[in-house]
Amino acid sequence: MEINRESLISVLSALNENGVLPYVILVGSWAEFLYGETALLEGFSSYGKTTDMDFLVRNLRKPPQKVSIMDSMERAGFLYEEDYITGNSKFVNEELEIEFLICQMGDGTKELPATNIGVKAQQITHMDVANRFFTTVEYEGFKINIPIPECYVIQKMIINHKRGYKQIPDQEKVASLIPFIDIDMLNTVFRSLSRKEKQRVEEYIRNNSPELRIESGKKVCLVIKKNS
Repeated sequence: MEINRESLISVLSALNENGVLPYVILVGSWAEFLYGETALLEGFSSYGKTTDMDFLVRNLRKPPQKVSIMDSMERAGFLYEEDYITGNSKFVNEELEIEFLICQMGDGTKELPATNIGVKAQQITHMDVANRFFTTVEYEGFKINIPIPECYVIQKMIINHKRGYKQIPDQEKVASLIPFIDIDMLNTVFRSLSRKEKQRVEEYIRNNSPELRIESGKKVCLVIKKNS
């Protein structure tokens, strides 16, 4: 679904107004959109954007001084909604749903944590890799943190088995990015993973990624096939 980029700008403006942008990472399809809109991946065109826009909160205790994005988001045309059973919260308008995420702590069964930006964050597994491997791009005058493409690809591989009807679209996104990624950086991200996460990536490559192969030695590494 095509979304007016003005919606993205309005969200960035609201977060920038409160000095929040350095402390969050834009993840998901809108990060992929920025790969093609900035100089990060020359020649790349994103697969498509969704109506969900997710920001990963890098640290619950940052910024050091608490702020609230509520008023700024309201002025940008978004309404705040909170599920009083689950605690999940989001900002919505006629085009977008904005959610804030945090790397899951422990088993994730505790009450959703409050952040220093004035909202609760939904705990998500396997997001810590994005917190380790991100870059800052400039778009429409804003400096925005997004996962590096190699991190984006790896994270999509890790969670693909959980994605239900989104599995195939995510596989297509991975395939579209592989010709543009740095294989050395891909391996750097891969080596940082837990054993179980590495197994998920290896399983994904065997089943869904003919462009890559797994090479075993002292360390397992990922290699782009020359004849793919």
